[in-house]
Amino acid sequence: MNKLKIVLLTIIFAAGALTFNSCRTNEKIDPNIDIPGLGGYEYARTPLDDWLDQTYLYPYNIKVYYHWDAVLAYTSLSAKLVPVQVEKVQPMMDALARVWFTPFLYATTPDFLRKYTPKTIILVGSPQYSSDGSSVMLGQAEGPSIILLTNANAFEPTNADLVRSYLHVIEHEFVHTLAQNAPMPTTFKGVTTPYYDPTGWTNYSALQANQLGFITPYAMTSPDEDFAETVSMVLVYGMDNFQNVILQNAAASTVYPGAAQALQTKLSIAADYYLQNYNINLYDDPNTGKSGLINLVQQAVEDVVVSYQ
Repeated sequence: MNKLKIVLLTIIFAAGALTFNSCRTNEKIDPNIDIPGLGGYEYARTPLDDWLDQTYLYPYNIKVYYHWDAVLAYTSLSAKLVPVQVEKVQPMMDALARVWFTPFLYATTPDFLRKYTPKTIILVGSPQYSSDGSSVMLGQAEGPSIILLTNANAFEPTNADLVRSYLHVIEHEFVHTLAQNAPMPTTFKGVTTPYYDPTGWTNYSALQANQLGFITPYAMTSPDEDFAETVSMVLVYGMDNFQNVILQNAAASTVYPGAAQALQTKLSIAADYYLQNYNINLYDDPNTGKSGLINLVQQAVEDVVVSYQ
C-alpha cells in the first residue's frame, strides 16, 4: 500500500508539472541547468560512515541510512518528520548492535546473522505516532529486509527501557524473517484461536490481552504476529517478566482460565522451533551451564546501559 501511494503521488506530481509547463510554451529551458537533488543527494563520507560499514555492512551486509532522504522514509510521508541528529547515530547504532548481534554471536555463528538479518536500517529523528495519536511508534518494517527506526533524536543508551523498546522492534521483525525461512509450527496457531481479534486488538489493555492468553494486545492480531510478539517480548524483557508479570496476569483470568497455560505452551512451541530449525537454545543449558539466547540478551542490555553511564 505504501509503495502504491508513492507511485500515485509521483504520477499526480508529474501530471501537475506537465499541466503547469504546458501553459508556458514560449519559455526556453537551459538543457544544462543543474537541478539540486534531482538525482538524489550526495554527502561527503565521514568517519561515521566508515564505522557503520565496519559494524553493520561488512560483517552482516546491513546498510544503515541516516542522512535525510524522503524516499527512504516513504512509509511516513504523511507525517512531519525531521532528520536524525548526526551525533545520535553512533551511540544508538552501537547500543543496538551490541544488544542485537552479540547474543546471537554467542548462541550461533556470524553466518546466521549475515544470512537472515534485514539488510536496510533507516533512521528518522522525529517520532511517528499511531493512527489515533495515542502512542509513539518507534519503528516499523517494509517486508523482511527494511526496518525504519523513528524518534532516534530521543535515543539514550543509558535508558534501559528505551534500549529494550527499540530492540523489541528489531527482534519482532527478525522473528518474521526467520519464520519466512522456516514456517511457524502449525500447532502454535491453534492454541488461542478463538481470541484473535485482527481489528479490535487496540481496545484491549496489556492485562486483558494476558488474560486471554496473549503476551501483548498486538499479538492478538494474527497467529503470525502472536508468534513474533511471544518470542521478541521474552527475548527483550526476559523470563522474570514473563513469569512474574505476564503469567501472573494470565493466572488471574476469569474470562479464560487456561490463559497462563496457553502462554506457556506458546513459548514452549517457539523454543522448540528455534532449537529444531536454527539450533538456537532460548533457555540456559542445565548440563553445560551455557546461557540461552534469552539470558544472553538480558546480559547484553545490562552491559550496554552500564557502559554508557
